Amino acid sequence: MRQGAPDGRRCIEAQIMDLSDDVGYSVHDVEDAIALGRMDPACLTDPKEVDELLEATRAWYGTDLSADALGAAFERLADQPYWICSYNGSVADAAHLKNLTSEIIGRFVSAVAAATRQTLRQRPLTRYEAELVIPRRRLRRSSSSRASPCATSWSPGSMSRSTCASAPSSSTSPMPS
Repeated sequence: MRQGAPDGRRCIEAQIMDLSDDVGYSVHDVEDAIALGRMDPACLTDPKEVDELLEATRAWYGTDLSADALGAAFERLADQPYWICSYNGSVADAAHLKNLTSEIIGRFVSAVAAATRQTLRQRPLTRYEAELVIPRRRLRRSSSSRASPCATSWSPGSMSRSTCASAPSSSTSPMPS
């Protein structure tokens, strides 16, 4: 299968599979945390709570992104109309949570597809002729979208321990690489 493949280069299909796993696992980790009561979305309007969540995220997954960059990414997500403000386990809230999961996955995948196509222009997206482009930043939503009713403004602040967000337990496996 790798005959004629450049050394060290993965085919576009393998890149897509790896990205799909990363996006699917990480977004579903958030969904599970909310559904299981490990993270309360209502707390994510408090900048101190957001700071704690971002620091736990950086401690668990690594510090490739600065706290400011991760905070800005969180703010862009929390500003979306599908972002949930609370979760009580009801059927309606479970449906809203599933919608959030679907929208976030779609947002990430669409951003990669658009960045890859923009970078490669008219070149074919064939086996070893293309590399996925993972954008470091996704543009804000269009002005025609409605704002989230629970959006918050994040800025770096002091850390305080709380019960709103928990760091992953030692039994939780990190996102696959």
